[in-house]
Amino acid sequence: MITVSVCRGCCCGQLPEGVPDTTLDLIRAAASEAGARVRTAECLGPCEEKDVVVVQQRSDAETRTVNLWLGGLTDPTRLLELCDWIATGAGPLPGSLERARFSPPRSAKEPV
Repeated sequence: MITVSVCRGCCCGQLPEGVPDTTLDLIRAAASEAGARVRTAECLGPCEEKDVVVVQQRSDAETRTVNLWLGGLTDPTRLLELCDWIATGAGPLPGSLERARFSPPRSAKEPV
């Protein structure tokens, strides 16, 4: 099962006035293709990474959940790469998204 937590806190999803934010719509559409869930979070914590998502992957055979933290999704190309990856089942992280991956600080809020 894949769950995508999308930060919508103080810094994420903030665009200049008049520019529509389609990030959440794009992620929801991609998740729908893969049967994944999407949740929003008020703030996940690492604000310097702006537009943060946490992709939680858990297989039916495993009791372990893997959290992949990705940031910098204000870049439209990176956002579309994320959506393509989610839509195809979020397998191994492609190299193009590896640059967006980061280790969250201890103060970051783990998605529930």
